[in-house]
Amino acid sequence: MRPRGSPRSLEARRRRVIALLKQQLSLHEIARRMGCHASSVLRWRNALGSGGPDALKAKPAPGRPSRLTSKQKGRLVRLLAKGAMAQGYRTELWTTQRITALIEHRLGITYHRNHVGKLLHTMGWSHQKPESRAVERDEIAIAEWKRTVWPRVKKNAARLAAHIVFVDESGFLLIPSVRKTWSPVGQTPLLRYRYRHDRISAISGIAVSPKRFQCTLYCHLYEDNIQGEEVRTFLRHLLRQVRGHLIVLQDNGTIHRGEPVQELLTRTSRLHVVSFPAYAPELNPDEGVWNHLKRALANGCPDTQAELMDVLATEICHLGASPRLLRGCIQHAGLPFWGP
Repeated sequence: MRPRGSPRSLEARRRRVIALLKQQLSLHEIARRMGCHASSVLRWRNALGSGGPDALKAKPAPGRPSRLTSKQKGRLVRLLAKGAMAQGYRTELWTTQRITALIEHRLGITYHRNHVGKLLHTMGWSHQKPESRAVERDEIAIAEWKRTVWPRVKKNAARLAAHIVFVDESGFLLIPSVRKTWSPVGQTPLLRYRYRHDRISAISGIAVSPKRFQCTLYCHLYEDNIQGEEVRTFLRHLLRQVRGHLIVLQDNGTIHRGEPVQELLTRTSRLHVVSFPAYAPELNPDEGVWNHLKRALANGCPDTQAELMDVLATEICHLGASPRLLRGCIQHAGLPFWGP
């Protein structure tokens, strides 16, 4: 009978037996200490002698064979890759219930929906949240920007010994963003919040130094919507805080092209602005700042704008004090490799 324990724990048990054999203990003494039969000790000793250390490695039980053949699994992957709408559903959402019906309808095999998730894992699939992409995106233009504009930005930054600053804006409502949390089974957690659309608007920038690639976070918070004047104020703040040239990368939104920003650009030669391609927010590392803050504020229920402002300011200070998190924002952006 197979002894109880995971394959890893059984492997460790065999290795402890070999260690005792090296101490010149008898087979029966080792069997007594390890709670096994002397014949097992002999078998492991012989396996080590004939197959080496690899013969002692864990050999997980294969379990029940899959009811789908390799060819059927390949066909299932192709069907899933076409999307749920191609199979007659109204949304691009694959659930285990829908996949169970697909397998039965197309392959003639019935599965319980609870097992379908395990099946998908063995096929290299996982349960994921899709990324949103605008229909208006021009993938060719985005690829061209990464191939030509981004290398030119890095080259100019090196030539001018300039800081590169990734700038973006976002908003935070009193209405909380909701994420899953732990709770007793059958007792759904309840969040009570103010049903008001008051918000805090934020503009931030991750500045990267030209030589050591040190990251610094700058941020301004407002109780009103951010317009061109607020963008100019933030850019002037960057010019006061950072010496030398600044290359600012931001989207091509109206507030970035307005008169206040253009007037500032005509008055200073230290400031250089480069626009990201349209509908490509994943290229901007500053998006990582907003993602981090919204995760940190998830399920929070502030009563007032002032309370939300205080919470945001605290979290921004924590993020700004962590070079590791700021570098993570850059590394997880869609930019080609950059840095030391």
